[in-house]
Amino acid sequence: MWSCVSGPFVPTSTILVVQPLTSFTLQQIERWLDYQYKRSKNPSSVKADPNDPMTVLMARIMGVKLTKQRKNPAYYIWVRDATNKALVDKQMEADAKKEGRLNVNDFTKTLIRIFKALPAAERDRCEKIAQEEHKKEMEEWEMALTSPFATDPESRQK
Repeated sequence: MWSCVSGPFVPTSTILVVQPLTSFTLQQIERWLDYQYKRSKNPSSVKADPNDPMTVLMARIMGVKLTKQRKNPAYYIWVRDATNKALVDKQMEADAKKEGRLNVNDFTKTLIRIFKALPAAERDRCEKIAQEEHKKEMEEWEMALTSPFATDPESRQK
């Protein structure tokens, strides 16, 4: 079958059919454009890097707080150890054999389940480490925001 598209005859299999945009698609595009516009107007909505001098300068000038560091849950501290990670992986494989498939989203659920079964002393130790790490990260974050800007040429090479 042949069709005339602005000139020579072209097979219909090569004609690109453009489907009309549905109202749902138009609403998606409108929401995305609205989000991008609001994001460009509100600098606090953009995730800021406290190590970036321009971000820190803009935050100081505009009085906007940069996002603070979040504290890692204690079970993430516990699973950093290779033997603990191997234990969680082994449990994930056992669960996968029962269900017939490996669900990656269940890693955190399995990790939390195993972590809650640990002795209280081990959980408290991990919680204390998590709090200490968070305190250290917050001190570094505060220092990055409140310290004077570096003027040496090496710091400008980043």
